[in-house]
Amino acid sequence: MKPARTASLLVVPGLLAVILASGHAAPAVKAPAPHSHCAPAIVTPVAGEPGAYRIQTAHGTTIARRAAPVARATGATPVVEVRVFPASFDTDGDSLGTVHDSVIVAPGTIVRWVRAGPGFHTITSGVNRDDLDAGTDFNYFLDDTTNVIERVFTTPGRHPYFCFIHDPAMEGTVVVTSATAGVDPSGLPRRATFSRPPTPDPARGALAFVIALPHDGPVSLTVHDLSGRIVARLQDGVLPAGEHPFRWDGRGADGRLLESGRYFIRLQAGSVRETRPVSIVH
Repeated sequence: MKPARTASLLVVPGLLAVILASGHAAPAVKAPAPHSHCAPAIVTPVAGEPGAYRIQTAHGTTIARRAAPVARATGATPVVEVRVFPASFDTDGDSLGTVHDSVIVAPGTIVRWVRAGPGFHTITSGVNRDDLDAGTDFNYFLDDTTNVIERVFTTPGRHPYFCFIHDPAMEGTVVVTSATAGVDPSGLPRRATFSRPPTPDPARGALAFVIALPHDGPVSLTVHDLSGRIVARLQDGVLPAGEHPFRWDGRGADGRLLESGRYFIRLQAGSVRETRPVSIVH
């Protein structure tokens, strides 16, 4: 692909690949009114660096590059797929309920982002656009000609990422945990746990968290006040193995907003009982 020599290009979903594939500069195009989760972005080829583009939004600028193919090692390499929808990342099949997509993997796992709908997106390392180190680890893009991005994660720890154009609606985290720390080679945890703690904390509205399960089984998620009384029940039934995102809007069992204060979200799955504190502020 020969990058355009000049001109700034206004991204309209599905348009970028057509303009860039022509090999000629094109005038800026007026985008339709943006959706609530995104705003138009100006994309300009980086001179002297084929496959790299400068992406400018009202919130800042970044440079994203076309991802190089991942070299496969000998033997079976675990792969985790993250679908990239127009307004969310989704690993567990719950694209509507996912606020911040999160997945636990073993070292050496290939994470594969697959474009599952129209739109131009980046896979940018970092917490969000305000992160001073955003994009220093990786910064890729998906468009009409690049529908799959793969990256091998080997370093234990949390690896947050986001879409620079659609932040804060599109965020995710790859958690790399060694087998000795509780994850088997398949990438599943060896015990039920909160793979992402409740955030934000304190919360002025809804908060979100993620639990991870090693196998199918009954799961109970309850919210308790300081006296230990159950004030809300978020889950009571069987869930499949994997990660499951949840939201709590700060309401009690009667549907009313609870008073400001300290509460506790309790996970019970088999013999596992874990609790995470949260604060509600009105």
